[in-house]
Amino acid sequence: AGAQGMPIVSTAVGSLPLLLEGGCGTISTQADFPDALNYISTHSADMLNQGQKLREKVISNYSMDIVLEQTIAMYRSAV
Repeated sequence: AGAQGMPIVSTAVGSLPLLLEGGCGTISTQADFPDALNYISTHSADMLNQGQKLREKVISNYSMDIVLEQTIAMYRSAV
């Protein structure tokens, strides 16, 4: 979703808070989740902005080439 520029609304699970920091998405409590979804769906400028920021972050940090380079570097440092 992030690589396609789709905004993400999530609760604070796993590494999603790290991925969504810096305005790249919305972290919500379970109780406020419906309100967070409603907000992002009715504020298109915020939705587009978050989606674009997330897309840039995902492409810059998690593309296949970057992940492959990091994996190879990790294996090389282990031998």
